[in-house]
Amino acid sequence: MTLWLWLGPIAAGIVLLVLLAVTSGRHYRQRLRLQRQVHLLQQHVHQANEASAFVESINQSFIHQAPTAMLLVDENSKLTFANPAAERRFHLSPVHIGLPLIQVVRDHDLDQLVRRVLHGLAPAEAIEIRPPGQDLVLRASAQRIGGQAPRGVAIVVEDLTELHRLEAVRREFVANVSHELRTPLATVKAMVETLQLDGLADIPHALRYLADINREIDHLATLVHDLLDLSRIESGRLELQPRWIDLRRVVEETVDKLVPRCREAGLAISCGSSAEAVLVMADPTRTQQIVQNLVDNAMKFTPPGGTVAVSIDAADSQARVTVRDSGVGIPEEDQPRIFERFYKVDKGRARQDNPGTGLGLAIVKHLVSAMGGEVGVQSSLGRGSSFFFTLPLVRGRIETLEPLEEVVA
Repeated sequence: MTLWLWLGPIAAGIVLLVLLAVTSGRHYRQRLRLQRQVHLLQQHVHQANEASAFVESINQSFIHQAPTAMLLVDENSKLTFANPAAERRFHLSPVHIGLPLIQVVRDHDLDQLVRRVLHGLAPAEAIEIRPPGQDLVLRASAQRIGGQAPRGVAIVVEDLTELHRLEAVRREFVANVSHELRTPLATVKAMVETLQLDGLADIPHALRYLADINREIDHLATLVHDLLDLSRIESGRLELQPRWIDLRRVVEETVDKLVPRCREAGLAISCGSSAEAVLVMADPTRTQQIVQNLVDNAMKFTPPGGTVAVSIDAADSQARVTVRDSGVGIPEEDQPRIFERFYKVDKGRARQDNPGTGLGLAIVKHLVSAMGGEVGVQSSLGRGSSFFFTLPLVRGRIETLEPLEEVVA
């Protein structure tokens, strides 16, 4: 009995120790699990901070390197931030931070836009700005920051000048094409209506009308062909086929084909070269087109009895082809624009039997540029014109490649 009195407390103590050990182990495991979770949470927070810093660096880099002007103003319409593009656009410096927007940009329309957005008349708005004394078109967009309790306005100013210029070019191009198509179509329609009424009874009269209709249709076909050519060239879809050619031979063969047309127009045409062979890397078909367009242009502005002279020269690293005429010449103020599409100096100066499309010289400029050359003009009123183009000259071709007679011309 006495033994049990001694063993009872001991057993109870052992049980208590076991319970304490089990409880401590459970707490220890829970503590380890909690520590692991805290560690994982710390890793996630660290990764999130790194991602946030990375995004912030990208945003800062984008804002500072963006070509668009970006401004921030506070709720009092005072400037708080301007990126480098805005500093260049509005000639700003750090001393302007904190000043009222109207004092900084000096544009009433932009200041009124910001005030409307700040006062809640619209959460966002955009206007077009044309600064006085400058050939610029700007688009300013303003966005309120802070919702119902605005903390400021973000402003983005974009330069739309080039877009407006391209749109004006497009409208001018459409108008020119419409005019060039409408004129011959109206002529053809009038002649057909005349023939339908009473022209068929007079055979010689009808034949003249048919010849005129045929000429107008040829003009339309040439215009459409030139438009397609110019479209392919300007869009980069025209694939040139450059190869080694004797430029002298290509030019001479092209001129030979044009001799009958020149004689019919009452013009004398000649072709000469100061070199036996002028070797270049070029597309032979397009080179012929360049020469033909230049000769066509000379014929258009040279009255009967005049001359057209084509020459080929080689000097230094350039081959040069010049087309001179004894025509009416080009005013000096018009010469810088002479290679623009549809640009015509004066319709009254052109021969009525060779009106042209107004695209030939533009095509010449694009083709020569695509083959690495340059174009130019020298002219005086009443003394004719000299159009020329150059192409890079190839040295050593005769010695290193096939005989000249086998070179494609």
